[in-house]
Amino acid sequence: MSLLEALRLASHAREVEGEPYTVFLACSFSPLHLETFLTGHLSKALPQRQIRIRNGIYGNLAHNIQLAAEQNIPNVVIALEWFDFDPRLGIRSLGGWQPAQSQDILDTAAASAHRLNKAMAALPPSSAVALSLPTLPLPPVFQTHSTVLSFAESRLLSTVMELGSWAAGKSNMRVVHQDALAEISPMRERWDAKWDLASGFPYTVAHADALSSLMTAALVPAPRRKGIISDLDDTFWAGILGEIGVSGVSWTLEYGTQVHGLYQQLLASLAETGTLVAIASKNDPKMVEDALLREDLLARRKILFPIDAHWGAKSESVGRILEAWNVGAASAVFIDDSKLELAEVKSAFPEMECIQFPTKNPAGVLRLLKWLRDEFGRESAGEEDKLRRESLQQKEVFQTEFERADPEQFLKSLEATVTIAEAGRSDQRAFDLVNKTNQFNLNGARYTPDAWHERAGRKGDFVFTAAYEDRFGPLGKIAVMAGEARDGRIELEDWVISCRAFSRRIEFQCLRTLFESFGASEIAMHFKPTARNGATHDLLKIVFNRLPESGAILTLTRDLFEARCPRLYHEIREPRSGLRKSGGAARKLNYAVPTFDTAR
Repeated sequence: MSLLEALRLASHAREVEGEPYTVFLACSFSPLHLETFLTGHLSKALPQRQIRIRNGIYGNLAHNIQLAAEQNIPNVVIALEWFDFDPRLGIRSLGGWQPAQSQDILDTAAASAHRLNKAMAALPPSSAVALSLPTLPLPPVFQTHSTVLSFAESRLLSTVMELGSWAAGKSNMRVVHQDALAEISPMRERWDAKWDLASGFPYTVAHADALSSLMTAALVPAPRRKGIISDLDDTFWAGILGEIGVSGVSWTLEYGTQVHGLYQQLLASLAETGTLVAIASKNDPKMVEDALLREDLLARRKILFPIDAHWGAKSESVGRILEAWNVGAASAVFIDDSKLELAEVKSAFPEMECIQFPTKNPAGVLRLLKWLRDEFGRESAGEEDKLRRESLQQKEVFQTEFERADPEQFLKSLEATVTIAEAGRSDQRAFDLVNKTNQFNLNGARYTPDAWHERAGRKGDFVFTAAYEDRFGPLGKIAVMAGEARDGRIELEDWVISCRAFSRRIEFQCLRTLFESFGASEIAMHFKPTARNGATHDLLKIVFNRLPESGAILTLTRDLFEARCPRLYHEIREPRSGLRKSGGAARKLNYAVPTFDTAR
């Protein structure tokens, strides 16, 4: 981004009429271009938000971080540099670089790191923090030749990295990766010593742009994709299954096919943190099943769902897989070694990313694996992520039984349990469900973390979650109800239910829970139709016996609900009290295929 473009975006960002997005930029130097570029990149990431940047005072980073904590700023960017640990590690202070002072510099740096750690620890856990460790080269403070790492410099690096390691372990903090910065901002092009001495701003324009872009990415992470659809032959493994048989395909160093093993290894890792992995292959289904049961597979059969093997078009397989996952094409990636197959799928699903597996290029495979990690990777795996794949695998069995049986008898036979919990605004799963659910979503509202947490201070604010389990297995937390309750009336502002829980009458159980929990006489539902929330629309039509108006607040009385509620068979569990209650009545191939085959 050029400085002119950043200035234009920054000017526009201050005039947007959308909800303000406030950031405290904590640094000890003059923010100048860093603030401009940060505003510009945030404006691109959040075009509907008004960007507001606040600063502290010059020369005292720990104090500035404390200001951010005291002012309860929801988003904080911290730019550390060497002179924040000791002024003698910069060029604007003449404190001396004599060998006898090395230990004093190290002691001062350790004390400064302690103060910075204490200041950052005081930031509210609900705040989002992006931290950049020192990015500039050290001046010639220590006496060892620059080609050799001195003991003093290694101690200094250890102090800084210990602080960075602490921050990286905090759930609300993200540390800018030095390797990612090095790819877009070489060390020799970062420091503007002349401008540093003249104004107190140490960065070149290019470095301020690069650092701001990574800080923005840390503060506002891009949405993760949901699923990988992979080919088998010469992709998941090396060789053509139909030609060389189940024992012939390989993925190990012994056979010179290690890159396929690395690919499987990454798929298994991503699956552990919630990524869906499916197979689309032109192959004999029986041979595929036998091959996927091999004990030496790194991506085992249990993580792969669905497995769609046949001799028809790959786009047919992809379509069935997306339907089984219930995700859009834009949320998935298709990987195949054949450009022809990729083009055929791309023609059917233009919004899907289709990537060629660079079979004969190990460096290209490593670039592909890094890209997949960036698109799908998460820091940790929650129990909900693991349950998702298992529940999807049971979905087809559930649906088949449901269609064959009497509905009432089937629902009664489920042995279903719904666990109701008062979650609060700090529940990450509740926040994620509200922001990601489409089909059953009261109004499609989306929230930033600060906007979501701000509501917690209202009188009568509530967030309930519902978890579900039946004889087909647990679905985990699948519903969220949020809003305000006061004077016998509930303002239901947010209500979402995962599509995995459809056809189980959980929506009626949610409404009953609200009525009973607050002793309410009516629920005012803030409904708004979206392009995808037809399931909510259908329920409201049943409850109110009419089509709801666009943007209407629909008031449901307790009497009307009881009259329209079908019989519920759930056992209700309330974690806090341990009480249990029973339910009760009521194609042209012109696509340019992305590949990681070429060096870059």
